Amino acid sequence: MKRLNQAMWRLRVPNTDAPAGHLDFLRYPWVVSAEKLKAQTHWKPKFDPLETFKVTMRAKGKLPAEPSVETPKQPVSSS
Repeated sequence: MKRLNQAMWRLRVPNTDAPAGHLDFLRYPWVVSAEKLKAQTHWKPKFDPLETFKVTMRAKGKLPAEPSVETPKQPVSSS
C-alpha cells in the first residue's frame, strides 16, 4: 500500500493528500489530551475539534462555504 501511495504522491495524482509515510497515522491512531497544556499555560483553543474539522474541509473544498447571514441595513420599523 505504501509503495502505491508513494508512486501516486510523486506523480501528483489528484486526491493523494499525503505522502506514504503518513499512512502509519491511519494504521496506528493515537489520541492526545490538551488538558495539561491548558492547565499549565492557560491556553485556550480558538476552535473546538468539530469546528476545526469544518474549517479544514471548507479550505480543501470538501464542504460548501458557510452560509453568511446578512444583517438588515435599515432598522425594521414596527407598524
